[in-house]
Amino acid sequence: MDSNVKTPEIILEEVNAFRKSRIILTAIELRVFTLLDKKLLTAQELAKEINCKADPLERLLNVLVAIEYLGKRNGKFYNTVAASEYLVEGKEKFVGLLPHVANLWSKWNELTFKIKPDFNDSRDWTRSFITAMHYRAQKEAELLPFLLDLSNVKKMLDVGGGSGAFSIGIIKAHPNIKAVLLDFPEVIEIAKEFISQNNLAGSFGFIEGNFHDVDFGGNYDLIFLSAVMHINSPQQNKALMSKCFKALNNGGQIVIRDYVMDDEKVKNVKGALFAINMLVATENGNSYSEREYKEWLEAAGFKAIEIKGLGNSNIITAKKNI
Repeated sequence: MDSNVKTPEIILEEVNAFRKSRIILTAIELRVFTLLDKKLLTAQELAKEINCKADPLERLLNVLVAIEYLGKRNGKFYNTVAASEYLVEGKEKFVGLLPHVANLWSKWNELTFKIKPDFNDSRDWTRSFITAMHYRAQKEAELLPFLLDLSNVKKMLDVGGGSGAFSIGIIKAHPNIKAVLLDFPEVIEIAKEFISQNNLAGSFGFIEGNFHDVDFGGNYDLIFLSAVMHINSPQQNKALMSKCFKALNNGGQIVIRDYVMDDEKVKNVKGALFAINMLVATENGNSYSEREYKEWLEAAGFKAIEIKGLGNSNIITAKKNI
């Protein structure tokens, strides 16, 4: 068998296939397609029919639009032709196996324990997560310096910096830059290992703690936030942008790496799916739109806001007092 058939990209795609499956099965369990039959409804209107909260339901509906099971017009959702024909209960061509497949979900989730009843994953969750994020960041970290104007940057702050992958990429391209990495103590210990592997220990300082609570200090020419904004609520993001603005030198810049959605939040499939990931994995997180990012940045005082593509995500840049 050709060992090149299964690339890392294909493996990750196959492993993550459960996300779309779970979206569709949840819609079947909530009877979304049946309730939308021959109707145009807002998320709020459909939530009343289902008797649930509108915000998490709208995230589900947005993904269904992104993967072409629903349509969306002026904030109202409707079935596609395929959904109308095959996913509405009571219709002749309804795929009647789907409710049974939904019932099987929890049983399949126990597969590991069926094979090894005493299974206990002893791996360090924080180390596994940070290592995974470092692996994912490698290619984008190499590209990032070429998308930024770093000519006047001497000192940067990496907020929620994780492994330090992006700061490492910036410093490799611009060795004169010094970075301060802010994260929890246990994360910083892991980051120091990656930094040492790249022989950059002398280029880094550290701040330990929660970025909502600790003092950032100041005198930064650049503040970088990767995969941070989607963890927070809108109110937290607005406060965080103000905190960053105060810590920057005049003429300094903020750089945000994250998913940036359209205003309807339906055109970016990965971003729409990630909004569901934040729903199940965090207390306040979400995928946010270009309009929302601009509102938070402008409220803090930032100018010259620009958005660029970077691999599977986006880069937002803005400046202080230009």
